[in-house]
Amino acid sequence: MQPAVISSAQQQRQIEEAVAASPDPTPGPLGKKTYYWIGASNLSSKRWFIWESIGQPLTYAKWEVNQPNPKFNCVALGYSASTLDRGQWSTADCDAQLKQFVCEASPR
Repeated sequence: MQPAVISSAQQQRQIEEAVAASPDPTPGPLGKKTYYWIGASNLSSKRWFIWESIGQPLTYAKWEVNQPNPKFNCVALGYSASTLDRGQWSTADCDAQLKQFVCEASPR
């Protein structure tokens, strides 16, 4: 398994549905939402965000308002019960203690 690469609105919806169906974890240190690491960052290139597992730039994104924040380098998907901001992406400190990940696996 590897961190998720989200390249379309359809994949984003599938992830949001999977997260909604999972047990409701306690919100993490970044606020009232639960945040899930996804596989994007700008650690390799300070100029743009890439999917670290494939080395390709993002071709799709669902950024929260005022994101990405230039102070942070890793990307997390936020989830809350509110449909207004469900699944939006934020940048976060790569050392943040987020315990949830969105991973993709090869089909069996």
